[in-house]
Amino acid sequence: MPHPDPVSPQAYWQIGQLPRSAKPLLICDVDEVLLHFMRHLREFGAERGIGLHKPIYKLHDNLVELQTGRMLSRQECSHFIQACFDTIVSHQDAVDHAAEQLAALSAHVDIVILTNLPGDHNRHAREQTLRSHALPYPVITNTGPKGGAVAELAKTRRQAPIVFVDDSPLHLISAQKAAPHVTGLHFIADPELYQHAPDVDGVCLKSNCWVETGQQLKEIFGAA
Repeated sequence: MPHPDPVSPQAYWQIGQLPRSAKPLLICDVDEVLLHFMRHLREFGAERGIGLHKPIYKLHDNLVELQTGRMLSRQECSHFIQACFDTIVSHQDAVDHAAEQLAALSAHVDIVILTNLPGDHNRHAREQTLRSHALPYPVITNTGPKGGAVAELAKTRRQAPIVFVDDSPLHLISAQKAAPHVTGLHFIADPELYQHAPDVDGVCLKSNCWVETGQQLKEIFGAA
């Protein structure tokens, strides 16, 4: 049986700076959960003649030159993804109803944002963008699978409900292995990604609507 994914050093340190609490906890991803990402990536790519090869949940080995059909190398994909984040991180659109649903929940639960963000220099811009959309919650930046960070966030709250919301099957499965007592919720704002994303066993909901998601979370946290 594979070992659970460990927490990254940078996430471990940031989690250690949070106030200790035994309240229920909501852990939320950013891209395609609180902020739109794919719509900005498509626009950024179109300006440079680059698009997705297939409408699947993958960027590396799935970017193509639209005019020639040439697949980008992994190094070219990495450069493209970094340049995209550097360009869009300060002005990403909010996902509809996310802020109002989290505001309603924040009276009952702690909320922590857990994001994989290329480039430490983009952290401040991400926090500023979230605050501009009325999402003023603590931000933890992570690298790699998120299971270790989820487990670290959850370890002092074993008597309280904990929910982890993410768009990536990889991260949801990682969290299941590292922190099986945490409830996973699969949220994907982008309609095309939502349509093609594989189902994840064991999650409480797969959704692209924050009104529906908010109601599910209120039921889990006893805040309905």
